[in-house]
Amino acid sequence: MADPTVDFFEGLPHRGTDPVLADLTATFRFDLADNGESGTWLVSIAAGEIRVSRGAGQADCTIGAGRELFEGITNGAVNPMAAVLRGELAVSGDAGLLVRVLRLFPQSPPAPVRHAVVVERGRRG
Repeated sequence: MADPTVDFFEGLPHRGTDPVLADLTATFRFDLADNGESGTWLVSIAAGEIRVSRGAGQADCTIGAGRELFEGITNGAVNPMAAVLRGELAVSGDAGLLVRVLRLFPQSPPAPVRHAVVVERGRRG
C-alpha cells in the first residue's frame, strides 16, 4: 500500500529546479507524529534544487504535525496556514520561511462561496 507521506517527500527532488525558490537557501525539518511514533524528514533547498533525507538534523525552520494532518496538507485537502492558526501545525525557528516552503505543497481548494438568499414576504392588503 502506498504511503502518501513517503510519496510526497520522495517526489520532491524529482520536480526539478523550482524557479520560484531559486533565491532560497534553507533547510526544513518536518517532525511527524503517528500513534506515538515519530518520523523526521529534512528538506534542503539551495538555489531551487531540493534534496530530501530522513532523520533529525539542524534546520532553519521546523514544522511539526500529526501524520494525518500532514497527509491532508500534502493532498491539498488541508490549508497549512489555517492549520497554523488553529494550532494544529507547529512552527519553530525562522517561521517566516514557512511561507516559502508552502510552495512545495498543493494549493487547497478555495472555500465555497455562499450567497445569501433574500426571501421577500408578500404584503397583506
